[in-house]
Amino acid sequence: MNKNKFWLSIGALFILIACTYLYTSGQYINVYHALKSMNKWWLFTAMSLILVYWLIETKILHLLINELYKKKRFKDALKVSMIGQFFSGITPFATGGQPAQLVLLSKLKVPVGMGSSMLMSKFVIYQGILVLYAAILLILKANLFLTNINNLFSLVFIGFGVNLVVISALVFISVSKNINKKVSNKIIKILYKIKLIKNVDMVQLKIAKNIEEFHQQVAILSGHKLLVIKMILLTFFQLTCYFLVPYCLYRGFGLTGVSIVDIIAATAFVLMVTSFIPMPGGSGGAEGGFYIIFGMFFIGKYIVPAILVWRIITYYMWMVIGGVWMLSANVNYARS
Repeated sequence: MNKNKFWLSIGALFILIACTYLYTSGQYINVYHALKSMNKWWLFTAMSLILVYWLIETKILHLLINELYKKKRFKDALKVSMIGQFFSGITPFATGGQPAQLVLLSKLKVPVGMGSSMLMSKFVIYQGILVLYAAILLILKANLFLTNINNLFSLVFIGFGVNLVVISALVFISVSKNINKKVSNKIIKILYKIKLIKNVDMVQLKIAKNIEEFHQQVAILSGHKLLVIKMILLTFFQLTCYFLVPYCLYRGFGLTGVSIVDIIAATAFVLMVTSFIPMPGGSGGAEGGFYIIFGMFFIGKYIVPAILVWRIITYYMWMVIGGVWMLSANVNYARS
């Protein structure tokens, strides 16, 4: 539990920094007045969309567990999703989310290889749909954004390329068992040389077993075409919910005149920009990207409140909820 409190305090630190900035910069006054005048129905809709986003995230994981392993409660899948959100939010490039989820899945008696294949399959489909979504929007709206934010828009293409490379690498890992074994053995030998592990043979056997199990599950998943189709459709709807949040804020501040497709495209491009920012939650990059890209749409006095409300709804609020779930689950991430 002490380890959990440590990680929870790390998450709380990010929230404290944001609150300190609001106070010292005086922006809390603008946020207060903006929220006071904001249409509460649109604000409620924005929060509901993020709730649906996380329910879909949970539903996809729940489908994977039920189809590939055995029936589990939706509540169990929700706990895994929320704790993954928390650790993703406090680690660079969201690298802590999947290991933490793997710990939770093992507590649900899901074998490590099976859990790894589930999480990777979900991640690959999510990233694949995100890249496809962004590609379509790039084709449709490139001229609008190139004309108005030419300097930043080059980062969107970089983010697009980074995501494409990541997906390609993960697909390659999924189908190449021999490469997996060679890489893992080299890593084990390095860890042995720096005295982080003692029994090389035992570790190699354990890793080999997990790799074998992982590839077996990937093969099994490839035979569940209906499940994959469901995951693709749910992920598309999930991302659409996320992309619509800034539109709700835009309308909530009483602004009109910008099409919903332009707002969806702008949100997708912000995600592309923040995908390679090596900060927890893409901090700095997310706010900066939003400020520059959405500065096209939000009138001057609304842009900062919009950024802060957007980050509260899509990041800080779920960090708090994920932290509560973590404490309730008693996950000792440091041991994983």
